[in-house]
Amino acid sequence: MSDLLERIASGATVLTVNSRLARHLLSEYEQWQLAQGSTHWPTPEIVPWSAWVQRQWQALAFVDSDQPTLLAEEAALALWERVIEDSRWGDLLLNSQATARAAMQAWRLLRQWQLQPAVLAHEEGADTVAFYAWAEAFQKRCRNERWLDEAALPNQITAALVDGKLSVAAEFLWIGFDDLTPQHQALMAAQQQAGAAVAQLDLPHKSAQPRTLACADSSSEIRAIAAWLRDLLDRGEPGPIGVVVPELAAQRHNIERIFDEALLPGAVLDLSQPHPKPYDISLGYGLATLPVVHTALNLFSLVRAPAPLHQWGRLLLSPFIAGGEQEFLLRAQLDATLRRHGENSLTLKNLIYQAGRHHCPLLAQSLKRFADSYSALPRRQSPAAWARSFEQLLQAAGWPGERSLDSHEYQTVQAWRKLLIRFAGLTEVLPELNYADALKQLRQLAGSTLFQPQSQSRPIQVMGVLEAVGLEFSHCWVMGLHDGVWPPAPQPNPFLPITLQRSLQMPHASAERELNFATQVSRRLFAAAPQVIISYPLHEGDSELRPSPLIAELEPLSPPDWLTQPPPRYRNQMFAARALESYSDWQGPVLADDLPVTGGTSIFKDQAACPFRAFARHRLFADSLEEPESGLGAAERGSLVHKVLEAFWKQTNDLLSLNQLDVEALQQCVTGIVVTIIAAEAQKYPQIFTERFAQLECNRLTKLTCAWLEVERGRPAFAVAALEAEQLFAIGGIEVKMKADRIDRLASGGEMIIDYKTGKTSVNDWFGERLNEPQLPLYALAQGHAAEAITFAALRPERCAFQGVSKDENVAKGISQSKIDWGVQQGIWRDALTNLAQEFRQGRAVVEPKEGAKTCTYCDLGPLCRINELNGLGLAEVESEDE
Repeated sequence: MSDLLERIASGATVLTVNSRLARHLLSEYEQWQLAQGSTHWPTPEIVPWSAWVQRQWQALAFVDSDQPTLLAEEAALALWERVIEDSRWGDLLLNSQATARAAMQAWRLLRQWQLQPAVLAHEEGADTVAFYAWAEAFQKRCRNERWLDEAALPNQITAALVDGKLSVAAEFLWIGFDDLTPQHQALMAAQQQAGAAVAQLDLPHKSAQPRTLACADSSSEIRAIAAWLRDLLDRGEPGPIGVVVPELAAQRHNIERIFDEALLPGAVLDLSQPHPKPYDISLGYGLATLPVVHTALNLFSLVRAPAPLHQWGRLLLSPFIAGGEQEFLLRAQLDATLRRHGENSLTLKNLIYQAGRHHCPLLAQSLKRFADSYSALPRRQSPAAWARSFEQLLQAAGWPGERSLDSHEYQTVQAWRKLLIRFAGLTEVLPELNYADALKQLRQLAGSTLFQPQSQSRPIQVMGVLEAVGLEFSHCWVMGLHDGVWPPAPQPNPFLPITLQRSLQMPHASAERELNFATQVSRRLFAAAPQVIISYPLHEGDSELRPSPLIAELEPLSPPDWLTQPPPRYRNQMFAARALESYSDWQGPVLADDLPVTGGTSIFKDQAACPFRAFARHRLFADSLEEPESGLGAAERGSLVHKVLEAFWKQTNDLLSLNQLDVEALQQCVTGIVVTIIAAEAQKYPQIFTERFAQLECNRLTKLTCAWLEVERGRPAFAVAALEAEQLFAIGGIEVKMKADRIDRLASGGEMIIDYKTGKTSVNDWFGERLNEPQLPLYALAQGHAAEAITFAALRPERCAFQGVSKDENVAKGISQSKIDWGVQQGIWRDALTNLAQEFRQGRAVVEPKEGAKTCTYCDLGPLCRINELNGLGLAEVESEDE
């Protein structure tokens, strides 16, 4: 290494395979200079080879202005996509951008191997034929417009060196290259021809002792690494410490979760501020996934058409638009209100209206400015003009919010602004776009852009395999080397003939090529530190795994203390240190006399099902956010039936009037009512009641209502006494507001109370100490001696029928006479409902589901009542679920 550093000090230019290796060599050089006693020194030329090529291009453009325009990568991708979409294959592709990426990679391989598209002219494979046509069109377009793509840039620099247009350093050292393509070799030869000394160097290898470790699965692997890192940090071992992960993208979430748990155990006790992590993961996040950018893209998407309610919910709870901090609670309440509103989609205009109604003026104002700015946009303009328009739209919405951004958020905003500059660069290759196409291009660019916030140097570096090649660490662990991953499976490019790729030894072309490459990389990795641990999982899900053949001959690791006796998990330590006092806390405060109670008859239903449910819902007002259904839900369909029958009986009033309508007249009458009601609903919920859906719902309601009215024809004489009539009723010290669907006056002079049901029903729900359906018994008690029958009116497509009980027989088909005296039955109901009311009033809130798990199936209060813990769900089971 010292020989290399002396050559750098003498003025040699170092070209590395990637940026990380360049930073590593620069750090080594600085440490070497300090060790020499130097206090200052010239900055050495240590750069990735691609960055050196870019610098040479800038120098060439300075000395020779007659150069083509260099296309950025995103501009070249957009051009490839345009070429593909304009071809005869364009309409056959499901994802033109993915195809464009694969085609651009094939083009890059041709350039790296110094090949022209003409080598494919006589190929017969369908994919190759298509690619050949695209490549010819791409090349022709670039030639006509005098464009140069980055894949051809090294060739341009090579030609300039040969022609003597560029001066070069005295010596070039190419470091870290396991594969030199013909393009690399041509550039090296041109450097030599220009008078420079050129050498390809391999970094010196340390004497290493690699050891292998078998783990149960990948999670066990990561926990073992975390314990190892914890031990190194506790012992004050110097960095850098390397953790190399072949499948870093797939394992990132688990790595972060387990590392945080092991290396930052106290962070869970203070969530008010971010805690500096001792590790850094090289893989960035997609810029479009980061909250501040996601909010911006969400805004752009929501402006044009009705959007799902969950998208609006994310926007309402985002702190990155005007008033996000001041109106946070109000906007959360608005989100809950919209979920109860009924529609599962919403327009921007509707949201502005709702925000004004629900005390969110800052939201309404910012979205109004945003909508006005959008309305003023031209229909079509260039990407550069769209970049300015997108920025203006965000300013109108108050993005990125009112609060101060933290460091990561600030860097994200800066990355977004750089992204808009890159997007503006698409003007070179794309024509004027409409709003939808411009937003599509912007989304694609943001989705493919990885963002890694800058931070201070950290002792632990987590990285992929290729990034780690050539680096040196004080300690190194390579994980996940099972035979399904290492060596990698071949993945030849689909657009180039497989025989061509194999004959030229192109990347990923064959198993032999991948084995040779993996062998070279392994040789470097296994010597990256004095001691290297190489682990592999034995299982992944139900699959059994074996170690990579490249590590089969290595010695296994003798289990050290940090592996056999790892520090206990922090949550387990907290659990073990618990000092619990057992206390049965099922008694809530007594309900005050002057405290109003809301919830109507559902108070009794919930108290009967589970006392805690009634206390939580009607005393604590605990409820989960509703999830809007697609279209009409069961409750909304039932409500429409109620409205139709209410309107019909307001017109018809009694059995005599009903019988005066023949089948055709009844059909016409019901149809008119249904059409009127559906029209009113369509005004309120235009997103649900499209023309087609409204017609279908009209047909359904008409058919169901007419079928029910035929059942009503078979009853003895009756008259409708009340429809949807509200009344107050007190029992057991609880006064509730009730509203019966319908009350009929029978021929005997008594009353029958009817409850319309479109779901499953059973009269058994009215009997027992704790009534499953107390609504009709409550109505019967409220009506007193006048009530002589209660019944469900079961309206279902397969069968319409009454289901009820009565004082006397022959009230209607499906209604049975009470097995005991009617007065006695009313007394039993009164006692049962009084007991439920008194329990509720006294604050009885025990977690006691009437029918066990069945009662809890559709209850959303489980996290609040913690019934699973009451049932003895142990810590081991919780841990297995968490894992």
